[in-house]
Amino acid sequence: MRSTRRCLMICCLVAAVIIILLVVTFVILYFTMFKPKQPEVVAKPVYLRNMEFGLLPVPTLNVSLGLDVFVKNQNRAGFKYDNTTTSIYYRGVLVGVASIEAGTIDARATDVIPTVADLQAGKIILNPSFLPDVVSGSLNFTSSSNLEGDVILLDIFKLHASTRVSCDISVFLMTSSISSTCHSKVKI
Repeated sequence: MRSTRRCLMICCLVAAVIIILLVVTFVILYFTMFKPKQPEVVAKPVYLRNMEFGLLPVPTLNVSLGLDVFVKNQNRAGFKYDNTTTSIYYRGVLVGVASIEAGTIDARATDVIPTVADLQAGKIILNPSFLPDVVSGSLNFTSSSNLEGDVILLDIFKLHASTRVSCDISVFLMTSSISSTCHSKVKI
């Protein structure tokens, strides 16, 4: 009886030591290799997909802008992002919306999230600033996107990331070219 009790205590002690070692190992791995990190989000300069412009006999404008967002997932787990939209404004008026479908970026991978926005020419042409902008040679737009998602490690640890990407865009009418500056900001 005494040896059985002693054997049971030794087994419980060994099991407790193994559990403590496993917990310490998991904690060390979490804070070194598996600690969730914010994905790096970089907005590539906007590019012109299509442009048609004419003043006579009536003003016409047809513009499609391509917007690509590069996401570098630094984690050892996938980054899953939600559906979102990119909004494009001309002089503070919403003139285009592009959808970005939900997706996943594999662990330690970089992916490009492309989208295209067809601008509503009527809203641009009817804007009181349109003709002065045409005379100056360029139309100035701004774009805004919010990309939200989660990094989930081992189905236990979850890190929510929210990224705001904004761009200042100038479309040069006579040369059918474009210039843009984009900024991204990640929030936890």
